Amino acid sequence: MSPESSEPGRLPPDREALLRTTLALSVDERVAWLEAMMEIAIDSGALPKRLPDQLAGARRHG
Repeated sequence: MSPESSEPGRLPPDREALLRTTLALSVDERVAWLEAMMEIAIDSGALPKRLPDQLAGARRHG
């Protein structure tokens, strides 16, 4: 994975870069990015296929 940061309370550089990039996105862009990542994980078999109820429930409560 990524190397540990030498300073307490600091993220490793790769994780900090990902966080900064994600924070620069709008909420809609974050949702689209997350949905795309989930689709990749589902297609690869890393996540189980979603049921329509689960997706609808997540949008209702999220």
